[in-house]
Amino acid sequence: MTLASIVRRNEYRDSGTLMALAAKLQALPGITRTAAIMATPKNVELLTRMGFPAADATSSDLLITMEGDSKDAVDAAIAQIPSLLERKNAGSGSSPRGPAEARPYIEHANLAVISVPGPFAAREARKAMRAGRHVFLFSNDVSLEDEIALKAEARERGLLLMGPDCGTAIIDGTPIGFANRVRRGAIGIVGASGTGIQEISTLVHRLGRGVSHAIGTGSRDLSDAVGGSSTLQGIDLLAHDAATEVMVLVSKPPSPSVAARVREHAAQTGKRIVECFLGGEKTLEDAALEACGLDAPSRVAKLTNVVGLFSGGTLASEARRITNGDVVDLGEDEYTRGRPHPMIDPTIRIERIAQVPADATLLLDIVLGEGAHPDPAGALIPAIVARGGRTFASVTGTDDDPQNRSAQVRKLREAGVVVCRSNAAAARGDESELLEPAIVALLNEAAPILGKPLVAINLGLASFADTFAQVIRTDWRPPAGGDEELARILDELM
Repeated sequence: MTLASIVRRNEYRDSGTLMALAAKLQALPGITRTAAIMATPKNVELLTRMGFPAADATSSDLLITMEGDSKDAVDAAIAQIPSLLERKNAGSGSSPRGPAEARPYIEHANLAVISVPGPFAAREARKAMRAGRHVFLFSNDVSLEDEIALKAEARERGLLLMGPDCGTAIIDGTPIGFANRVRRGAIGIVGASGTGIQEISTLVHRLGRGVSHAIGTGSRDLSDAVGGSSTLQGIDLLAHDAATEVMVLVSKPPSPSVAARVREHAAQTGKRIVECFLGGEKTLEDAALEACGLDAPSRVAKLTNVVGLFSGGTLASEARRITNGDVVDLGEDEYTRGRPHPMIDPTIRIERIAQVPADATLLLDIVLGEGAHPDPAGALIPAIVARGGRTFASVTGTDDDPQNRSAQVRKLREAGVVVCRSNAAAARGDESELLEPAIVALLNEAAPILGKPLVAINLGLASFADTFAQVIRTDWRPPAGGDEELARILDELM
């Protein structure tokens, strides 16, 4: 067994690039473990605990570590790193070339998409709002104190802050973050749950309806400390949006007092309100059906002896409540430190599937959409077949997604997997099909919810720029060479 660490000085790459690099390296012959990180003290400490050798690196350095069967295998992998790190300008959105062409984009940009490391995310969000831009803040690891201050500033400036830790949004028909391609329609969503928004919006699409907007708020928004700040703003935006006739509110269990405030505020809009605060009997599928004016399905007996291996946190929570089984969210921080998220790289699920006893019922979520693995079903099927036993799954997505839901379902069923219509149906073992009526209530023309057509500035994950028609792709680097304390001091001097 050979271990190696490679330090690339003063080279920043976003987490999506690093996740993809680690996955590609681990797929090479003879490579058993890899990690690609920015060498912050926390990340280096984690790698040391994982058994990798200490490296002389700073927060502004890119650190790549790997373990292989032999020195030859590791050397061959190291030789491929430069080509694997070549920057590519993917995506269909137009992007300016040079300062002269960028100037009008910058002047008209009304949304900043921020997915930089947490310690620097609040700083970039403040800069964006002080330039008059709304913010989609994907980054997590933002302090609660910063979140409260940022949301207060957003309210004062009349701007919308989605996040921090906001994974999904759909604004004016444009998917942002990990979102799905759904038709436009009269159903608006405000959610403190990324995969909750994805499950509801894709079910609405499959039921023949459409989504006006889906506004993400960040996972802590309905806590006592934050007080539902972004949720209340999202409700107000949809209340004044003539295209939105129905409003869905979705979250993991909220603070009771904040939920009451949100409920009262929504009731004053005059819109039809569908509430789905998980923890009660209502499922994400129930909420989608209710939003479409349809009745919830009858309940059937739930699965037994369940082992669930999930990539979506809200989907895992819902399945755990229904089955009372051993359901694990492999997207939690404890499983993703030093390795890609399971929506992007299925390696951890493949490893865990092999450990599930053949007499247990395996339960899986397959989440499609922008930024997700290009063929999650195809990646998991060999492990599913090798394990044997019963497997139930749901596929969150649409046929318009890059992965194509129908193709994913077909692959799974051909491999013997029971694919159910929704996450809740899979948790119950309910094999009845979803009623998919003719398309109604299409929305062809609507006023932009943020005041004008979206022009985005993207800081962080390069793939998040790909869904915008007009976007400025920045080559963001950590300020002060990645020194968090120095960056804080510089901010105070600004």
